[in-house]
Amino acid sequence: MYANQAAVRIFDFESVEELFQAETFRYVVDLSHYRAIFQKVLSNGEALNEEFDILTTKGKKRHLLYSAALENDIVISTLVDITDRTIAQQEIQKLSSIVSQMADTVVITDIEGNIEYVNPAFEKLTGFTREEVYGKTPRILKSEMHTAEFYQELWNVILRGDVFQAEIVNRKKSGELYYETKTITPIRDAHGVITNFVATGKDNTESRRSERALLQSQQQMEATLNALPDLLFEVDAMYRILDYRAPDQQNLYVKPEEFIGKSIFEALPADAANTIKHTLEDTLHDGKHFGTAYSLTMPDGVRWFELSVSTKPNIGDAPPNFIVLAHDVTERQRSQDLQDVLYTIAEAAQNAQSLQELYPQIHAQIGRVMYAENFYIALLDDAAQVMEFVYFVDENGDEDERVYPIGRGLTSHVICTGKSMLFVEGNERYAGLDVIGAPAAAWLGAPLIARGKTIGAIAVQHYFNTEMYTEREQRMLEFVSSQVATVIDRKQAEGRQEAQQELLEYQYGLVEIMNSISTRFINLPIDQIDAEIDQALGGI
Repeated sequence: MYANQAAVRIFDFESVEELFQAETFRYVVDLSHYRAIFQKVLSNGEALNEEFDILTTKGKKRHLLYSAALENDIVISTLVDITDRTIAQQEIQKLSSIVSQMADTVVITDIEGNIEYVNPAFEKLTGFTREEVYGKTPRILKSEMHTAEFYQELWNVILRGDVFQAEIVNRKKSGELYYETKTITPIRDAHGVITNFVATGKDNTESRRSERALLQSQQQMEATLNALPDLLFEVDAMYRILDYRAPDQQNLYVKPEEFIGKSIFEALPADAANTIKHTLEDTLHDGKHFGTAYSLTMPDGVRWFELSVSTKPNIGDAPPNFIVLAHDVTERQRSQDLQDVLYTIAEAAQNAQSLQELYPQIHAQIGRVMYAENFYIALLDDAAQVMEFVYFVDENGDEDERVYPIGRGLTSHVICTGKSMLFVEGNERYAGLDVIGAPAAAWLGAPLIARGKTIGAIAVQHYFNTEMYTEREQRMLEFVSSQVATVIDRKQAEGRQEAQQELLEYQYGLVEIMNSISTRFINLPIDQIDAEIDQALGGI
């Protein structure tokens, strides 16, 4: 029997003698497998490259490569410890299994970029088989979506030993483009020399499509919101304004920095804030709410807004936020107010006993649709070519003179032209016109035209604000003036009819008296007849 020192080391014996004294087969892990191998030697005369595991005297597991031959009834055995190689192979197999099962693509190339390996994920994604790409370069995937400088930078990075990362657009075998997050890592040998490159890629195509779809959706939403003239706010359950959108910043009551993060009660007047609060409470109950209106006094006058509100769910049990649309309905409200004003003036004309009773009511109604603290009505005496200010209210007090000749003043200009006029201080367009009384910063007048004839004018004015009146107020005053002219003309006609009726009654009474006394007075002296007639007329 013979054994060398290598055999001693394999089994972790101290000496050859110790090995000879031991029954080495007892250290074999799978004894039945070992006996089958040994039987093969006895039967066939040899056994080549058989493998089995042992546990050494120190409990270490080793994997052995066994070859044996039978010569002259002597079995000559060779054992090689291939434990490290086996472990390495197992690691390689494990790594290969991992790579082959990875969802990400894996491509291994040599230093020149020639493909040596691709995993199944690569084949599935690109449509190319392993055989089709072996020995070729990744240029077969080139999409022409990247510049030559991009690829040059890629090679510069990996050739200097650094890792390259980027999103690359490649082309499948079918011609379809796909997006891939690519990581290319240089592989070095034991001497630090780069021998290969490993490229892993994650398919981002679906996520890119989702991003594009989301972006398109956002752009569509943006376009929709841009088309809306409405103010949009997001308000939380504590009535704090979290965000806003305003196509026109002039529609905001205060600047964004003055209301973002603040309660509606801090940002708005109490009446408007309470209206909005009640609307939000109703929305919380019903999920949505439409139609509630509120007003705000803005620099250009009173503005009306109509609310449309819906809830916006929050994550978990947090109460929802509110999406609030505020639609400017000022013009609609003004149109409604104007209709109400015209109707009220017509109704007042029916009930007023006189023009002097009607004028204050006209003034009050005009004050509903524009600033009218300073207001007057001037009526034309066409025969005398004068205008009489039959109604005059002004913050500077009453006018001493109420009758003015037609001249070059603003009111005269409106009466003579039969057209409304908006005068703003400093406007050279009206140079040469005389100003009667205190000069106004803004003056607006409209003619009173009845039955095709100008019978006077009405006017409002402001002494400080040149922007108090615009073309909008000018159009409104034109509407009102036409109604005012009609009711004044009607009232004047009624007055003339009453006067005519009184005159007729007077004349009729006079005739009756004269007839009754004609026979009685025929023989009386003249002076006595005069006295009798005067006494009779006193009773008419």
